[in-house]
Amino acid sequence: MSVALINSQRVGSLAEPGESIDEPVWVCIPARDEAPRIASLIADLKAQTGIPDLRVLICDDDSTDGTAEVATTAIAGDPRFELRVNHIPPPPGWTGKIHALTLLAGDVGDGMVAFVDADVRLEPAALARGVRTCANAGGLLSVWPAQRAGSVFEHLVQPLLCWSWLGSVPLVISERLQWRSMAVANGQFLITSSADYRRAGGHASVRGKITDDLALAREYRDIGLGSIVRSGKAVASCRMYDGPAETWQGYRRWLGTEFGGPAGAVAVAIVFGSANLLPLADLVSGRHRGRAAAALACGVASRLIARRAEAGNVSVVDAASALAHPLSMVISAVAVADSLRARVSGRLTWKGRTLTP
Repeated sequence: MSVALINSQRVGSLAEPGESIDEPVWVCIPARDEAPRIASLIADLKAQTGIPDLRVLICDDDSTDGTAEVATTAIAGDPRFELRVNHIPPPPGWTGKIHALTLLAGDVGDGMVAFVDADVRLEPAALARGVRTCANAGGLLSVWPAQRAGSVFEHLVQPLLCWSWLGSVPLVISERLQWRSMAVANGQFLITSSADYRRAGGHASVRGKITDDLALAREYRDIGLGSIVRSGKAVASCRMYDGPAETWQGYRRWLGTEFGGPAGAVAVAIVFGSANLLPLADLVSGRHRGRAAAALACGVASRLIARRAEAGNVSVVDAASALAHPLSMVISAVAVADSLRARVSGRLTWKGRTLTP
C-alpha cells in the first residue's frame, strides 16, 4: 500500500494548459472494426484547444463494419483529418495494429505525435496538456486514461490494470534509473516527438509484440530517451472492452505476454495471487486473523488509491469493486492461465486475425 501511496503522488496529472502549442501535433489512430467508436473520437479531436496546427491521420485497417464510412461522415470535410483505407494484411511477424501505425507514421512530419486508440475519449485540453508534459520531459509519455466499465465483470477486472503497476512499481526509481524491466506504458494514448520516435525505430521496432506499448517504452529506455507515465484523469478515459465476453477475449490476447513470456506471467500470477488470496484463506480458517484482516484491508486500500490516482475520484461502484478484490485476483489468475494456454496452442486471435507472439 505504501508504494501505491507514493506513486499516486508521483503519477500526478498532466501539465496545466498554457500558451498554444507552437509546432505541429500529429495524431495517429489505428481503426479496425471501430464503427461504434470512431465518430466520438473524431468529435473529441475536433474540439481540441491550444493546438493551432493539428493533423489527424486515421487508418481504417481492412474493417468489415463500415468504419471508413462512419469516419468519413464524422470528418465532414475537415482538412485537418486524413483517412487512409488499408486492405493489405500485415506482413508475417507483424501485428495488425503495428502495421497500421507504421503506415500512418510514414506520413508524419516534424513536431509532436500522439498515438490514440479509437476507444479513447478526450476532453478539449487533453492533447495540449499531454504534449506540453511530453515536451518538458522528453522521450515517451504514456497518458493513462481513466478506465471505464459497463458490466459487473468489467468493474471487477478493469481496475486491476492501473493497480497492478501503481501498487508495485516504484515510479521514483523507475523514472530515475530508467530500467527497461520497470517500464510502464499504455498504448491507448502515447505521446512523443517525431524525432525521438524515429530515433527509437518507431513501432516497426516492436512489430511482433502483442504488448507493443511496453515494448516501445523499453526501446526508448534502451537507447537513453526514457519513458514516463502520467495520469490522464479528468481529460482522458477509455472503455477497452464491451461486456464480459469481449473483455475475456481481450485479456486472452495479451495477458500471457505482458510479463516477458510464460515464465514471467506465471511468476507474477503466483506472487500476486498468493499475496492477495492467502490472507483470505487465513481469515476464513481462523489462523492469524488479525494479520489476515490487515493484509486484506491493505489490498482494498491500494485498489482505492490506484482508482483515485487514475480517475480523480472514487465512486460507490469503485468501492464495491475494491471490496471484491480477492475475487478479482481469482479471475485474473484464471485469465493468465487461459492466455498462456491459447498462446501455447497457437489460438491467439483478435478481430479475425491470428496473433503469433
